[in-house]
Amino acid sequence: MNIPYQEVLTPLGSGPEKTFLPKEKIEELFKSKGIDPDKLVVASCGSGVTAAVLAMALHSAGKPKFALYDGSWTEYCRTLK
Repeated sequence: MNIPYQEVLTPLGSGPEKTFLPKEKIEELFKSKGIDPDKLVVASCGSGVTAAVLAMALHSAGKPKFALYDGSWTEYCRTLK
């Protein structure tokens, strides 16, 4: 499932800076993508950087079952050689 990290942040113009959405909204977002945030969620991306935002969003929503594949697709592709 793809959740761009911007989707867990407040929109521009809603305050002086971007913050994580309220925990109820984060939970709704993950569920709307078919992801149960009460089960283990593994976040990954191209380099491991933007996936960290999703992991922190889960943490801020009180969902402790998450993992971050910090090598992500860049590392994985190097192992295929």
